Amino acid sequence: MKFKTDFPVADWQPYMAKLGSDLDKARQVIESRDIKAVRIESLVGLNRQSISNYRVGRTQLEKAGWVTISKLAHVWDIEYVNENVGKNTEDFVKFMTIFNRTFKELKTGDPKMVSVIELLSQMAISDIPMMIELYKKFKGARK
Repeated sequence: MKFKTDFPVADWQPYMAKLGSDLDKARQVIESRDIKAVRIESLVGLNRQSISNYRVGRTQLEKAGWVTISKLAHVWDIEYVNENVGKNTEDFVKFMTIFNRTFKELKTGDPKMVSVIELLSQMAISDIPMMIELYKKFKGARK
């Protein structure tokens, strides 16, 4: 699975729209022959028979429960990280540590901004493509 990730910051929202919803991500995972059923099963606990049923169309993905869609979208996120971070996992973890520390330091400033900074931090950390793009900027700035 190949993901396009180079884009100007001004195009962030349209880019995210192109990545799609959790259902779109789940669909990409189901349709991808690069991601084996055994890998999906090991990552999120969805059994191979269910995966097979989605892949051959016996079960419609659109009728799947939110938990199933969310699990499959999580597989997409994992594959996205693997593809974009690859062997730099340790470096990415260091970036995340610095990122979190920076947000904690920001919370010591204006008390009115504490909840805003906490929310911004949570939103960023939960957005895998955003964190990867921030990581790329961080990596480029250190050179």
